[in-house]
Amino acid sequence: MISNPLEFASNEEILKITGTTSDFVGPINLNLPILADCSIANLKNFTVGSNITNQYFNNINWEQDISRPKMYDIRYILEGEPSPDGIGKLKVKNSIEIAHIFQIGKKYSKIMNMKVQNKVGEKKNITMGCYGIGIARTISAVIEQNHDQFGIVWPKSIAPFELVIIPINFYNSKLVKIQSEKIYNFCKKHGIEVMLDDRNNTLGIKLSEMELIGIPNSIIVSEILLKNNKIEYRQRHNREKKNYYYKRSFKKNFRKLRKIIFIL
Repeated sequence: MISNPLEFASNEEILKITGTTSDFVGPINLNLPILADCSIANLKNFTVGSNITNQYFNNINWEQDISRPKMYDIRYILEGEPSPDGIGKLKVKNSIEIAHIFQIGKKYSKIMNMKVQNKVGEKKNITMGCYGIGIARTISAVIEQNHDQFGIVWPKSIAPFELVIIPINFYNSKLVKIQSEKIYNFCKKHGIEVMLDDRNNTLGIKLSEMELIGIPNSIIVSEILLKNNKIEYRQRHNREKKNYYYKRSFKKNFRKLRKIIFIL
């Protein structure tokens, strides 16, 4: 049984047991149980200490010069080490856990009387396990990979909405209200997941909160823009904004509006 955590022997202990220092300790003629890490399982023509000061054994091979010891996964790998498959070198990267594997055992197979026949003909309850992807973990992982100083930057494929319409003076301008609702209803009719921010808040609050939420596309509708036959379009991922020509005769601008909405 391997001690956990592993502890290095002191220099005094090594000298007392082997008769030499740690620089020259090796597995040959060492009267101790020998355990090895899996990383050395396929070594060939390697060098080991001889348990004699200032001496080594070279060109050692398993089974030929020394019995293969019990192998365990003991040490942590390091970046740049040879890959176990012999192709290239290892790279160490951060990852995010988004799923779990659970060992259920035989609890439910006994309840359901679920059995299989083994090789000697006996019927035995099966050992069960399950795999589950955590929705909350997945969302957290997506946000960790897609955000900036202003908030979330949702990928379009999983964004809660594709588009948010942000009207200015929605309750004080009949023109803004009518055109904002036209765009909103148009988007809903054509299967675009859209949100109309009709809160009675300032533009600054609306913009900052929509950036925080991270909806990929936004259209700003104001009376000044509409009187100049324009609306403002913004992309969340790069925060670019651009004015697009927009006539109040809505049906004539079907293709133009779709191009704005699906620009990403």
